[in-house]
Amino acid sequence: MMDHRDGQIYGPYSDLFSFLMASVKGALSTEKGSCSSSSSPEEQLEYRDASEDLEKWKRKVEEAEDEKSKLLLEKLESEDQKKQAQKEVLSLMALQKNSEASSMDMKKEQEDAISDLMKRNRALTDQLKKCEAILKSKRAEHAALQQKFKINAEIPEKKMVFVRMEKGEMEDTCSVFSINQTPFFVLKGCEALITFEEDEVATKILKQDKCPVMFGKKMVNVKPRPVKLGPSVKFEIHMKVAKKKIRFSNALPVLPEERMRDRLEVSFSKVSRGGGEVDKVAYDKDTGSGQIFFLNSGDQISVFL
Repeated sequence: MMDHRDGQIYGPYSDLFSFLMASVKGALSTEKGSCSSSSSPEEQLEYRDASEDLEKWKRKVEEAEDEKSKLLLEKLESEDQKKQAQKEVLSLMALQKNSEASSMDMKKEQEDAISDLMKRNRALTDQLKKCEAILKSKRAEHAALQQKFKINAEIPEKKMVFVRMEKGEMEDTCSVFSINQTPFFVLKGCEALITFEEDEVATKILKQDKCPVMFGKKMVNVKPRPVKLGPSVKFEIHMKVAKKKIRFSNALPVLPEERMRDRLEVSFSKVSRGGGEVDKVAYDKDTGSGQIFFLNSGDQISVFL
């Protein structure tokens, strides 16, 4: 590869090119001298050989000039390519810089979003804990109120014997039980409940800060305060008893379903067991339960008795 600087050739061919140029110049000088004087055959032969060498060296010089021009063009093209490559590198560097900036902005946005979500999550967690605490308190209050107003009353048993159904009487027996709970007051330690016949007396005493009371030989100042009675409760229980049907359970399917129905119908039809004429049998083999429908009212009472 040759290097061209300031129109000169440098490299491995520089000495050869100088030698060719000097030879060409010498040959030209010899040719001019031969033309001015006569020459012998040997000189003419040398002249012919020199001419051939001259032509050969001319071609080489032309080839060297062509190579020089080609190298100059390649140098220009390489410089253009170098400039283009530099432009592309600068463009890629700018693009990379913009991409890094965009990536950093996106990363910051994502970090801000994650931080915001974490804050909201913590706020929701705190709110959930507060709600759970409130719910726990409400449940405890509900349990206390439920225990406070719980009524356990024993209803006396009353045996009844069915004789006949009156005309116009409904097929089902309906009953209503009313339960009333009177207000109550729970006394704590060192407390006493005093009831007056007149409201005015209690009102006057409550206006005083303290009331002196004699206990034996000692005077004690008692602080009066109003009585807060618990709420009164009144509710009713409505009960409805069917006269023509009963429910049964624990009838395991030891037989096919149709045979189980027939066996149940026969069993509840026996008068000796208090049964009666059966109208229909509803039986569920999966649960072992069902219903017996009688034709006459009161037969189901005889079964229970």
